Amino acid sequence: MENTSKIFEIWEITHLANPNTSHFIYLLDDSTFLCTCMAFKTYGYPCRHFYRVMTFTPTARFHIGLINRRWYKDELQEIDISNNKFTAISNIPASKEHSLPTQFLQQSSSDANQIENFDKTYEEVSNVISKKRKFGELFGFGKKIIADVIEDNDEETYQEVLEFFQSIQQKRSQRIINSSGDCNNSIMEIQNPVVRRPKGRPKLKRIKGILEESNTKTQYKCKICKQIGHNSKTCKEKENQDIGREI
Repeated sequence: MENTSKIFEIWEITHLANPNTSHFIYLLDDSTFLCTCMAFKTYGYPCRHFYRVMTFTPTARFHIGLINRRWYKDELQEIDISNNKFTAISNIPASKEHSLPTQFLQQSSSDANQIENFDKTYEEVSNVISKKRKFGELFGFGKKIIADVIEDNDEETYQEVLEFFQSIQQKRSQRIINSSGDCNNSIMEIQNPVVRRPKGRPKLKRIKGILEESNTKTQYKCKICKQIGHNSKTCKEKENQDIGREI
């Protein structure tokens, strides 16, 4: 922080299972906070360490403005939250040494750069969240309808639901075909990939797999007559040699 005078209180949070691991929370004069776990900056909502500090000091107060607007519903994105009240959990009276603000400052000077960077990516993040929300609504509703239709064992209702899904699929397929036809007219000619010579000795022929049949047949060479096509066991010269030895 550039100006440490903005810090009202500093708290250390220690884990019960691991006392050697701790986090520090800095309560600022604009009713925001900083935690060394950085979850507030990363995810855009207060961490569990902040809620623990709220039980010990009235300086740590919750406000809806502490939650980033990307987590709001679409219809609540543009609402004014400056008039919303702070919520304190601790019963300890506030210190008279410093006065706490009554309104939440949405754009403090310390977060000006962060808010500016967030505005650039807000639309993209909002679209992703909207898609996930729509997927959850449609998937949950569709799963319930399918389960009810199968459980009722009504053939007429089953055919109606099936025809409805098929009609949607046909409309979507036709839309994809129309859009792909328009894209094909503007697609540039695709060139062959660039071929680069790999390292190492080049392979003269393809190595066949285990299940592939080999076209080449193994030719045996006889040790007795030195001819190709048979071995020493089936050689005729061997029989003549054996007869000569017996005589």
